[in-house]
Amino acid sequence: MTLNSFDLILVDEVGYLPFSHLAAELLFQFFSDRHERASVGLTSNLDFAHWTEVFGHERMTAALLDRLVHRSTILLLEGESYRFRQSLQRQADGGRARHTGRPEAGDTRQEPLPVWTEGRGHEE
Repeated sequence: MTLNSFDLILVDEVGYLPFSHLAAELLFQFFSDRHERASVGLTSNLDFAHWTEVFGHERMTAALLDRLVHRSTILLLEGESYRFRQSLQRQADGGRARHTGRPEAGDTRQEPLPVWTEGRGHEE
């Protein structure tokens, strides 16, 4: 089974760690190969302006972002981090608060979180 056999591939936390030059080139090739052929979902807590810091090459990053945002839906989620709030609650309870692994109703992330979806048949 190859990556091309999947209708949707989700890539989470892009930008959490910077990529080596080779890894950045491979990821660029992956997204380029899927561009307008199959769907990709992507999450990151970085603004587009900071993506060069992760990929290390300005022109490649610009080309990658061009492909990612073309015919995509971008969702920007803002709010307080439920993980941070749970950590503060555990400290306030002396470490007794139970972590369920699930956000509570109404919880959102602390930092803006761009989410991209790109795929076949997307209407502009």
